[in-house]
Amino acid sequence: MGKFWILAGVCAALATISPPAQAQSRVLAPIDDWNWGKTGEYCGLVRNFGDAGSAVRMVIYSYGPQGNYRIVLSGAGLPRNNDAVQQGRAVFGNAGDLEDLHVIVGKRGDDGEIALQANRRSGLSLALTWSASDRETEVTIPLDPLATSFTIAVPRMEPLTLEIGPMQSALADLATCESQLLDGWGLDIVDEAEVATPASVTNPLPLIRQLRLPPSIVINRRSQIINLRLVIDDDGELTDCALQAPNFGEDVAEDMCRTLAREGEFTPARGRTGEAVPSLLRVSYMMIIYD
Repeated sequence: MGKFWILAGVCAALATISPPAQAQSRVLAPIDDWNWGKTGEYCGLVRNFGDAGSAVRMVIYSYGPQGNYRIVLSGAGLPRNNDAVQQGRAVFGNAGDLEDLHVIVGKRGDDGEIALQANRRSGLSLALTWSASDRETEVTIPLDPLATSFTIAVPRMEPLTLEIGPMQSALADLATCESQLLDGWGLDIVDEAEVATPASVTNPLPLIRQLRLPPSIVINRRSQIINLRLVIDDDGELTDCALQAPNFGEDVAEDMCRTLAREGEFTPARGRTGEAVPSLLRVSYMMIIYD
């Protein structure tokens, strides 16, 4: 199992960027192979690009066999900022197809960091993606497993292209890790293959406005990508809940889960023959705070 640093996404002040279609990307080749590792709640793929002394590190985090990936780039050459959100552009694949999306730009030590979300292009999506924003910019981009490059552009940085190479083998390793996560959780749910219609939340926006965050996050105006896993039983009741990231502490996590159980209105998943079934529901919540 590969070793990797746990990278925390932080935030940045709002800025807008001009479309970088005519801008020349800085292209970085890999200096090592994809490695993977896991904790009790997530898996990660990591690879370094550029020169050993000034490498850009890419980590693709997965919080289980469903839902969005969280992607974190870090390195001395990346922009550093102070805990809000920025509008960026990114794409897995052709750099001419950059898509607008929200990114979180911050810092860790002397390195800059950029955090964003990517969704799975194929298969049944059993995740909710929420955003605490009324703006129309997307909060995810597709992760194309056939893509061999990743390009991103954010304010105060020339477009950056990472030659990620074919991802099928690395994503297969990640899927193996995801299965291990699910087995380790020991949840009383049906197999994903038996779910025809995923569970859902019918009141997402009112619900997320009820979630209380650590005062330091709100006071310092830190945007965050919050990941939770829920079990919705066949009666549409929340029976299991875990805050997977960030680590806000046990009290905050328990308060979030109590709020979700008390205020959430859930519809259970449906099996292949239409019956209600207990299932996993992954939630990604991008808490966006604009200056």
